[in-house]
Amino acid sequence: MKVKTLIRLLQEHDEDANVFLVCQPSYPFEYSIDGLASRSDFPKDEDDEEDEDGDEPKADDGTKPNDVFICEGTQVRYGVKAAWVAARGG
Repeated sequence: MKVKTLIRLLQEHDEDANVFLVCQPSYPFEYSIDGLASRSDFPKDEDDEEDEDGDEPKADDGTKPNDVFICEGTQVRYGVKAAWVAARGG
């Protein structure tokens, strides 16, 4: 899902509503959200190899520096499988 799609979908909801992450469709749980992170914000791992020019390594696994992550918080409660049936995507 692209950021612009997530923003559009969120704008369809009450801006004061709580947001949860629901995981594991076969045995769902609801989680709070701790925050967002971008791959480019990750601390550089000392084991990361730089290319010949001294630049960041070129990812050939499909990752991009602007990838965004929704970070799972704590488990709040059991979820419901119906969330996947009702889900709207991009």
